[in-house]
Amino acid sequence: MESERRPKRCSLELVNLERSRSIDSKSDYDLKSESDSTRLPKLQNYSGASTARPKLETTILGTPTSSTPTERCYYTLAIRVQDIIVPHRDDEREDHVHFQASFSMDGMTNMTKPVRITPGATGGSPDRVNVSSDPILFQAVGSPSGTLLVVRLLSANRQKNSEMSEVGMTIVDLSLLSVGRPLDVSCSMVDNDQDAVTSPTVNINLRLYSRRKSFTFSFLKADPVFRRSGYTVRMEGLTSFPRPYRKAGMPAGISYFTLRMLGRVESTAHCETWRAQDRNGRNYTVKKFLIMDAASRTLFVAELDGFLDSPPHLAVAMLDAFLDGVKVSIVTDNEGGVYLRDALLERGPAPEMVASIILRHVLAFLVHLHDHCARVHNDIDARNVLCLPSGAARVGGLCHSVKQLGRAARFAGPYAHMAPERILGVQC
Repeated sequence: MESERRPKRCSLELVNLERSRSIDSKSDYDLKSESDSTRLPKLQNYSGASTARPKLETTILGTPTSSTPTERCYYTLAIRVQDIIVPHRDDEREDHVHFQASFSMDGMTNMTKPVRITPGATGGSPDRVNVSSDPILFQAVGSPSGTLLVVRLLSANRQKNSEMSEVGMTIVDLSLLSVGRPLDVSCSMVDNDQDAVTSPTVNINLRLYSRRKSFTFSFLKADPVFRRSGYTVRMEGLTSFPRPYRKAGMPAGISYFTLRMLGRVESTAHCETWRAQDRNGRNYTVKKFLIMDAASRTLFVAELDGFLDSPPHLAVAMLDAFLDGVKVSIVTDNEGGVYLRDALLERGPAPEMVASIILRHVLAFLVHLHDHCARVHNDIDARNVLCLPSGAARVGGLCHSVKQLGRAARFAGPYAHMAPERILGVQC
């Protein structure tokens, strides 16, 4: 009987080993979009001796374990601004002032829409305005314990065409929150030149939700929505970013769903690149990513993060991103130009002077990306360089770009352009 049981146990261990290998490779790919605190322990856990038994195998065979080191916690913080209270001072003239609340945490920033307050409209009592807007959502990784939320209040006088300036700020410790229980917080915006009596107050309601995945995708309702890493994508386009960013948007009267797809120019396991054209003859490039694939979601977020870090005068113009069924599509403007690979295939090698001009523009783009944003492109190729009719060059293809910060610096990108020593894992 003992000899008959051994083959079954060995086959179970082989199955578990294959499962653990697939999970390890998948989690290693998802490390690109995670924070430093989440990324480093994983690299240490899977860098042990080869004789160590995989974690999944020990769990299945009955070893009591409370949690595995690969588990990651995700939560959503919903912030709803209830009202803004502005004390009235006697020396203040009656004038329309616009106020705007800003919230920042974990490198992400969201802002409310500006609201107008007329100082002194209610006599001597403080001016109060109700802010009726959709809740602000933060999708974070890790635990809210020890996480700080920075609340700022900005103001501007639109009649004098003044820019938004900071009135004051306060910090809220999210350790006070518990999942499912709302918390009302009164944020007093105390500045160095003000006291607590004359400073404005922003009253907010906080609610914490736990999530199982790093993204949320709702397609059963009338308004499908996809959220990940601070980005919110709907059928009508991008509606929120992890930090303030003004998107260009599609031309007036042109919708993504009315574009005519001319042909697919590139197709990989996780991304498709298409050329498209609208009814006016304007050309676009569309990149499609599958929502339910983890690697595709990572590439999608890296592409958008790269556009947010890129200088507009040196990068391909990102118009918008749209939710199309189970795919998200990023639309970029060709601006009447042609991609370098297509030009080389059609006309042959470029003259030396043309090549030097293109090279200078690409190097200027990389210098800005490296020095100011600590981001590495990882996929500089002729298919990602757009040549405009004016002679300028624009760089795109940022889906393989990664941040390089301290110990989190790592090498990534497509294997076709990776050096042999990087593929072998040689650290040099």
